[in-house]
Amino acid sequence: MTTLHILSSPTSIVHNNNRVDPFSIAVIKFINHMSSYGWKCIHYSIPGTEVNCETVQCIKEMSPDKDLNVQRYNSQAGIEIAKRKSPGDMVVCFHGWENRAAC
Repeated sequence: MTTLHILSSPTSIVHNNNRVDPFSIAVIKFINHMSSYGWKCIHYSIPGTEVNCETVQCIKEMSPDKDLNVQRYNSQAGIEIAKRKSPGDMVVCFHGWENRAAC
């Protein structure tokens, strides 16, 4: 079965109550939609994130330094994806440049 490895913001939580970041809601809707079609989704997250699929927390504690959070998230997300990936899996990036190093 193909797995979708979903990367989102390394600095903003993905949660139904986070209406300030439009990508947060987009990630939630994407996961719900794809899961309804039988796709296996794994979300690579930060503290405070709540999604309706398997999650892997890539940052244990947030730093006030945004650039450091991006660096730590990408480094750990890349490691975690490598542990879980299979041929044919897809990596879905919702935050472009902030996710590029993880890919």
